[in-house]
Amino acid sequence: MVVTGRGLFRFATGNSKPPKGLELDGDAAALRARRLRYAITASLLSKVTTAGVQLIAMPVALVSLGAHGFSLLAMLTAAVGWLALSNVGFGPALVVNLAAAHATNDFEKEDGIFSSAFIPVLAISTVVSSFAGLGIALAPIDSIFGPLYTPDAHTIRWGLIALVAVFFLQTNMSTFESAQAGYQEQYIYGLNATVSSIPCIVGVIIVAKYFPSPIGVLLAMNIPVVVFRFINSLFVMGKHPRTIPSLRAFRWRICKKLARGGATFSLAGSAGNLLSHVLPVILVGRVFSADITASFAATMSAIVLASGVVSMLCTPLWPAIADSETRGDRGWARSSYHRLVWFVMVFGLFFAVFLALKGPWLFGVWFQGRINPSRGLLAAAGLYFVALCWEASHFTILVGLRRITVASMLVFARSALGALAMIIGLRSRNEATPYIAMFLAVMLVDAIPLRRLVHGRLSYIKKG
Repeated sequence: MVVTGRGLFRFATGNSKPPKGLELDGDAAALRARRLRYAITASLLSKVTTAGVQLIAMPVALVSLGAHGFSLLAMLTAAVGWLALSNVGFGPALVVNLAAAHATNDFEKEDGIFSSAFIPVLAISTVVSSFAGLGIALAPIDSIFGPLYTPDAHTIRWGLIALVAVFFLQTNMSTFESAQAGYQEQYIYGLNATVSSIPCIVGVIIVAKYFPSPIGVLLAMNIPVVVFRFINSLFVMGKHPRTIPSLRAFRWRICKKLARGGATFSLAGSAGNLLSHVLPVILVGRVFSADITASFAATMSAIVLASGVVSMLCTPLWPAIADSETRGDRGWARSSYHRLVWFVMVFGLFFAVFLALKGPWLFGVWFQGRINPSRGLLAAAGLYFVALCWEASHFTILVGLRRITVASMLVFARSALGALAMIIGLRSRNEATPYIAMFLAVMLVDAIPLRRLVHGRLSYIKKG
């Protein structure tokens, strides 16, 4: 059986005929569809194994560390999460711009795009990591983590230093992974992430049994990932020599363009994520007991894990949409948008209903009865996740269409409004308040505008 480029296109999009212009470039459409399927499949495998790490590591950590140690582990991770703001979001801008340059075989531009992203990311991460280390050494622990964790000051400082080192390494290696995505080879990184999850699981079990401590668990969950990502970075440079950083290839004009797109994306990605998913854990930890904080952190971990499935469907579309727009494949972009929204929303609704009906059973089994979130907390978490699915699917298409600025501003605005609402609302001492606040923020701020932006932009794609 011979599978033609047009046949693969029909399989990937469901269209009986390719859009005008694609007939002259069937190989490109076939390659795009094939790599997209590879990327989603590999991403699924990596998300399953990554979820496996969380599903195994979290209850193991809870048993070995206790509620106090587990809450400290969650707050350590949340505290260092703020460093992600310094990445300036070069990744998505690098992905879509490199994908567009590669579609037109502009090799010199590919070279300039990568070096113009890697060099500033390296410089920024170096400065931020240095200042973070200084801050860790000087900052009063009780003012950040609360008086409950004052006796753990020594553990907290060393844990934060270890996480800062991990941040520095992973931030710079992520640039190579973004370039890999721009070449529509995310499936390679997905397979790498899948394999790296196995030593993480083994490491956590060993540490929990023989060296139980929050720092030990953090290192067991991060060191294997760093090693495998470093190997993947070397592979990217070997396969694509244009991803070897070079001062000669650096272009200030390209850097400014990437920085503008990246900075606005950071508002939605890094800042928005921190306000919506990191800040709530810290706020709840300061207001409620260790047991309630552990329950809230567990539900937030479930949201993050489920969001990983959504990311599995969304992220591979960034370079594919950019490629289709560059080539004028309007039909492919539209079909991909409708399919993405349908799949993501069905998954979101299923997860929300399951969480509301079977959540107590799920967390009881997951954490062996040591964590029991209330039904109100679970229902609120599911409601927020549905809104998050709608937002993520539309935001993804706008990133691929290189219309990042307005979309990012909208997402950041809803994150900021949600954060303000949860800070005020927590005075009622209801642990479900953060989820309710963020759900209302999505509905009021960006649910409708994002949809209008996508529909408006898709109608203006010029046919190739």
